[in-house]
Amino acid sequence: MEQLWQQLRKIKLSNACYHGYEEIVSAAVEAWTTFIDQSGAVKRLCSRDWARIPN
Repeated sequence: MEQLWQQLRKIKLSNACYHGYEEIVSAAVEAWTTFIDQSGAVKRLCSRDWARIPN
């Protein structure tokens, strides 16, 4: 989860001031949509060397 939040902050959520709940939700949705629209973004996030379980 921390890795995902790091990506969302890079896209939209860092250094921003919001005026209410709806604005926060809108920014989070926009960041998520941008993230999943990037080809291979989810796969890269889940393919960390430290996250692999040895056979």
